[in-house]
Amino acid sequence: MDFERLMRQTAASLDWSALQFGLEREGQRVTLAGQLATTTTPPALVAAAPRIQRDFAETQLELVTPVTTSPQAAVAELARLHRLVAQALPANELVWPLSMPPVLPAEANGIQLARLTPTEVAYRQGLAQRYGRRRQMLSGLHVNVSLARPVVTALWAAAGQPLTRREFQNQLYLHVAQNYLHYRWLATYLFGCSPQSWPNYFTHTPAPSQAVRSLRNSPYGYENDATVTVSYASLDQYVADIQHWVRVGALSAAKEFYGHVRLRTTPDSDIRQTGISHLEIRHFDLNPFAVTGVSDLQLTWLRWFFWLMLWLPTPVPRQVDQWVRSGDRHNGIVALMAPAQELTPALAAEATTLLAQSDRMLMIAGGERAQAVVAVTAGALRTPERTLAARWQRLVGQLGATPAALLRARVARRELASS
Repeated sequence: MDFERLMRQTAASLDWSALQFGLEREGQRVTLAGQLATTTTPPALVAAAPRIQRDFAETQLELVTPVTTSPQAAVAELARLHRLVAQALPANELVWPLSMPPVLPAEANGIQLARLTPTEVAYRQGLAQRYGRRRQMLSGLHVNVSLARPVVTALWAAAGQPLTRREFQNQLYLHVAQNYLHYRWLATYLFGCSPQSWPNYFTHTPAPSQAVRSLRNSPYGYENDATVTVSYASLDQYVADIQHWVRVGALSAAKEFYGHVRLRTTPDSDIRQTGISHLEIRHFDLNPFAVTGVSDLQLTWLRWFFWLMLWLPTPVPRQVDQWVRSGDRHNGIVALMAPAQELTPALAAEATTLLAQSDRMLMIAGGERAQAVVAVTAGALRTPERTLAARWQRLVGQLGATPAALLRARVARRELASS
């Protein structure tokens, strides 16, 4: 489907800001010395704030915001949850600001699973056996994104094809997902920020010999087994592939599929019946310079990038899987570059093409904020030292990795407490 044409036809009435966000931010509780906390999550916090949860480990908080209608509102909701955490944690505990975990116990069983229901604990025990407890201690940011209903309706009406609204919406989100997976290396370049590991993360595989842009987005991070492949060529194929891997035991449940983009619907629904309601973007590293782990700028960038992914064409269905795999390769290359390393000539050329396409899109869309994030992107492409990983490595060079992390954790707690 030609979404560029639809966007041009509806440009005058289209609300280009109408992207909705829901955030899921993970983070480890640590002592003032940067060791994993040995305490249980404060019961009062769990009881008072159901949106503050635990992920794999008892030390691993997960903060889940409601759906919001702007980057600023999403970050504000996340800050509200962080304030509750800051108020409830003992004075000698902080939230680790990085995706890579701090020093882990020498014995993997020293990592305490989250103290939840027997069913939830059994699920985590299965993950521990399949992937190891250490890899489960990675933390990150998941962003659930969707277009407001009037926007989808306007594009659907302009399509003028014999598709139901649900069928059109499925095609729209699949189109974005296919392009996002191909071009997501640009987000890793700009916002990847997991350059180094701490002791006892690498126990069976040698650690990289130098700092990289994003360990979490590299093969050293958290991924399904390489044999678990899922097609994005169609919604039916996506669902069938995940069901196949569950049936043969490679996945314990559909939620164990760790794709960088997941097609989502309302909880406990069959996505083939209800349709895709939103995309879950799962690859963002935590931003240690933002007190909530993500900034307004990053989400404003994501809003621009989402529209750009809709604007750009995708291959015919039989070529989609190859398109996605090439994106995987490019993302792996970028993730393992040194933090301030320039892009390869081929990726630099692709970035130039993306910005040129963005200029065409913004000629009809307008928007000062979009123009601002494009300028930030172009600046970081010219000067890799402006990327998040490079900025973090400069601080590490000045202070050391653990002191830098603890400094940012203390700053976050202080600023949240005073806001």
